[in-house]
Amino acid sequence: MDRTRMVANNVKFYRQMNGLSCEQMAKKMGCSARWISKFDTHYLTPPIDTAYELAAFFGLTVYDLFWFVDQPEPEKKLAVIGSKAATAATE
Repeated sequence: MDRTRMVANNVKFYRQMNGLSCEQMAKKMGCSARWISKFDTHYLTPPIDTAYELAAFFGLTVYDLFWFVDQPEPEKKLAVIGSKAATAATE
């Protein structure tokens, strides 16, 4: 799955999970429904500033919006790297 389709699926999923139409979400975010629908319909990947706004709106991280749901969870994949970095930071 390409990144645009995956982000669109995530935006649409979280929008619908919150019971919002494109119009309702746009009104709450202060943008146009057409702008939201561009992400919803795989037309456009959000620019980084918009990705942060979308993530904040849903109470997510930007990483959550761009994550492939069929891959292993990042904590499992990066646990060793994270623990080495944490140890190095405290030394």
